[in-house]
Amino acid sequence: MIDVHAHINDNDFDADRNKVIKRAVDTGIRVIIDASIDYKSGIASLEISRNYKGIIYTTLGMEPGLNEYKKISEATTG
Repeated sequence: MIDVHAHINDNDFDADRNKVIKRAVDTGIRVIIDASIDYKSGIASLEISRNYKGIIYTTLGMEPGLNEYKKISEATTG
């Protein structure tokens, strides 16, 4: 089974991230696709995926509602 959209990089998981991942694997999850929403979460996700090779994979992206995205969008569209 594959979890195709997780935010395991979220700060809410800082205290128990390893336990959450272990519980997912123990219940049959073989792959977790970790979605980032900005630069900071993308870096965190990449670091996590390095520690869980073959289990966690990172997607890099930006959430359109965030200020960071709005600034880039305004700068590139005039």
